[in-house]
Amino acid sequence: LPIWPDRAVIVAAGDADPAVLAALVGKYFGDWKVPGKPVPAPSFGDPVAPADGNVGEAQVIVEPDFPRAVTYAVLRPWRPVNDTIVYNQGLMTDALAQAIINQRLEARARGGGSYLVAQVNQQDVSRSADTTQVSVTPLGEDWQAALRDVRAVIADALDQPPTQDEIDRAVAEMDVAYQVPVEQRTLLPGARLADDLVQAVNIRETVAAPEAVLRIFRESVPLFTPERVLEHTRKLFSGTVTRAIYITPRQGEADAASLKLAMQTAVAPDPSARLLTAPISFADMPPVGTPGTVAAIKSTGLPGIDQVEFANGVKALL
Repeated sequence: LPIWPDRAVIVAAGDADPAVLAALVGKYFGDWKVPGKPVPAPSFGDPVAPADGNVGEAQVIVEPDFPRAVTYAVLRPWRPVNDTIVYNQGLMTDALAQAIINQRLEARARGGGSYLVAQVNQQDVSRSADTTQVSVTPLGEDWQAALRDVRAVIADALDQPPTQDEIDRAVAEMDVAYQVPVEQRTLLPGARLADDLVQAVNIRETVAAPEAVLRIFRESVPLFTPERVLEHTRKLFSGTVTRAIYITPRQGEADAASLKLAMQTAVAPDPSARLLTAPISFADMPPVGTPGTVAAIKSTGLPGIDQVEFANGVKALL
C-alpha cells in the first residue's frame, strides 16, 4: 500500500549538526511523491462500555509455561492534546499519584499480602485509548484474593488523599529519576532517543531535553498537594470501561464469568498499606560497636575510588 509523505515522520538522532541531518532528509526524501489522493487517516475507535455497567470484556488464557498474572485496565478515549508545560505538570501529578500507590502496593506485599508484586501504570495506546493498567502477580492459585487485596489498596487511594510525608518521599524519588537522564545525557544511545521521538509523535506529543524536564518538575513541586494528588488519582481510575485478563498455567482454574464477577465485586478501602514515613536519625539506631582500625588505604586505579582495609579483614570500596 502507498504511504503518503504527509503521513510519514523521518527521525534522525545522534551527535551531528541538525542542519546537516535536515539536508540529508531533504536529499533522500524531498522528491517523495505518491500518485492519487491520500485516504483519510484510520480511526482506531473508542472503548465502549457494556450495557450492564463499566466492567466489560474479561478473558482467561491458559499458558502452561507462564506464571499466573492478572491484568486489568481502565480505558478512556484517546484525544489529541496540546503538549504544554501545564499539560506536563498534569502528567507529573499523575506519575506522582501512581508512585504513591505503587509504594503502598509494595508495602502491602511485603506485609504478608496474597500477591508477589503489583503495579499501576498509565499509558496512551495507539491513538485509541488512554489507559490505567493494573498488573498483579498472585502468590498462588488464589488469584481472587490477590486481586481483592490490590483493589482494596487502590480503593483507599481513591477514598482519602495521601499524606504529605508520602508525597515528599515520592517527589524525592522522582527527582532522582529525572536527574539521571541529565547526568547520563552524553551516554544515551541515538536509537533510544529515536524511539522516544517516534513514541511521542505516535500520540502527537513532543520530547523535551532532560534539563527542561527536570526544571519543570522542580518548579511544579508546590502544585503537588494532597488534594491535587487525590483528584488526579480519581481521574486515573475513571473511565468508559474496565477490561481484565487472567493468565494461568492450569485449565479450569478460572473463567471469564468468574473474572468479571471478581472485578464487579465491591471492596472496602485498605488503609493498612499507607507508608509510615516518620523521620529516623542515627540517634534512633542501636550502637554499631567500637570503630575498627584502618590497616591500609589503597588506590583501585579508578578515579575517585579507594579500597580501605580494616584490621579485622573487612574491605570497603569508597
